[in-house]
Amino acid sequence: MNWIPLIIVAVLIGGGAIGVAAIKSKMRDFSRSVFGTDTLTQGIRNQQEEASITPKSVSSMTRIFLPQIQRDFPEFNYEEFKAKVENMLKSAFVAITSEDADLLTDASDDLHKSVELTIESNKSQGKKEVFDSITLYQTEITKYTKSSGTCVITLQSAVGYLHYIEQNGKVIAGSKELREQTKYNTDIMYIQDVDKLTSEVATSLGTNCPNCGAPIKNLGSKFCEYCGTGVRVVNINVWTINKFQKI
Repeated sequence: MNWIPLIIVAVLIGGGAIGVAAIKSKMRDFSRSVFGTDTLTQGIRNQQEEASITPKSVSSMTRIFLPQIQRDFPEFNYEEFKAKVENMLKSAFVAITSEDADLLTDASDDLHKSVELTIESNKSQGKKEVFDSITLYQTEITKYTKSSGTCVITLQSAVGYLHYIEQNGKVIAGSKELREQTKYNTDIMYIQDVDKLTSEVATSLGTNCPNCGAPIKNLGSKFCEYCGTGVRVVNINVWTINKFQKI
């Protein structure tokens, strides 16, 4: 019998086994050095779990911007508006989960419409978006800008929640088990001078007719004096929570 082929096969098998063992050993050593675990899978899982319970740090510029804001607006109550922003964020998550925009609180008409569009978009795609176990850890002022006839205070909030999207009974994004830690920026706007608003800002705020683009000279008007299109009344000299976005 010719034993040479069998010997070659045995050598190859033995060499392969040694190679696999060597690779596994190197992977185990790497995992231990990086994650402190015997497997990369467990190490990555541990990292995900740690990230799910660790709040994001916010960019806090409150100490710098709050004195400026209070000089410009002595009656501005920061603690009151911080509470309103946090209540609005929570209510937005509840409104999207419940598919009911009327649950949104302390929000401008534009923000209310934005939440309505999110709900309508989810419904049209057969999706159910869920926010649960919501926690707001910290909210701070991160920016203060004055331009185009407006003043805008941007607050940044560290938020944790369970967030997932279902479609046809299956989770297609997010997780029902692992919390997500993220941040949101929320803008509070104050319109000082309508005449200085840029056309883009004016249109977004409704100070220009949405149909013909003509300026709405009287902010108390219910209809455009040029084409008769119905327009909404814009609040001036009042702080309103204008928008929020995940960052």
